Amino acid sequence: MIYTQTKAEQAEQELKNLTEKWQKLYPSITKSWNEKFYKLTVFLQYPQEIRKSIYTTNWSERMNREFRRVIRNKSSFPTSDAALKLIFLKIRDLDKRYSEKRMYNFEKVEYYLREKMNQRYSLKEPRHN
Repeated sequence: MIYTQTKAEQAEQELKNLTEKWQKLYPSITKSWNEKFYKLTVFLQYPQEIRKSIYTTNWSERMNREFRRVIRNKSSFPTSDAALKLIFLKIRDLDKRYSEKRMYNFEKVEYYLREKMNQRYSLKEPRHN
């Protein structure tokens, strides 16, 4: 519920609800959420239509799952370089497989972030010598 709120105040209220409900069962998690709330909800500064693309971890979770699957199939590695090579080959395979796929709503996210970067780091008029 925290991630679906439109304002920080609403998200903060949902954090209170989460804390009340789960604090006894998961004290370290609720403590961590409360301590890092403002870092965890930075995405609320962005337009609502691109937030899911910012806070979702689907792509990184998929990649980690692929790495675990490849490594689990090998019982051991002769050297650390052998493990690194296997990871490299998996990255290359994933790059080929997903090069045509885009993240959810990526075009809007990319446009918004480019605009923000242009505003923040706008080039000043060149000086004529």
